Amino acid sequence: VVGQGSAEALARYLSVSLTGIGQPASSPGIASPELADALLRAGEDTVLIGVSLVATNDRVARVLDRGRRQGARTVALSRSPISPTAQMAEFALVLGGAEDESGLVGGALMVLADALLHGLRAQVSEDDAQYAERLESVREYVLTGHEAH
Repeated sequence: VVGQGSAEALARYLSVSLTGIGQPASSPGIASPELADALLRAGEDTVLIGVSLVATNDRVARVLDRGRRQGARTVALSRSPISPTAQMAEFALVLGGAEDESGLVGGALMVLADALLHGLRAQVSEDDAQYAERLESVREYVLTGHEAH
């Protein structure tokens, strides 16, 4: 899972959440050796997710391009269907908004990421699902101060 700038935090969130439901995931920095290594190893058993809140984010698009050329499946979470990231992905989940609404769009993309995770959660074992519920409970407490029941 890769994002740049304001999308990097959402990419990390999605990566940790995927790991929490038993799906191996990482979120290396866009310029990191770890990302270059992951791209070298990408293949048919790899899914790359690019997160972009800025319509002109070419670096995230190039990550998806490189992975796709090596046979990886590619998914974009983007704010614009014409962004380079959305255009490069095999599948694009798009939630548009005005440029000055980046906070609202970022929050909405987080909801979209949560929906994606809930769909994937249905496919994991009971132990992983229980861990994911506990993970969500901790997240809820950190974000709101309320214990999830």
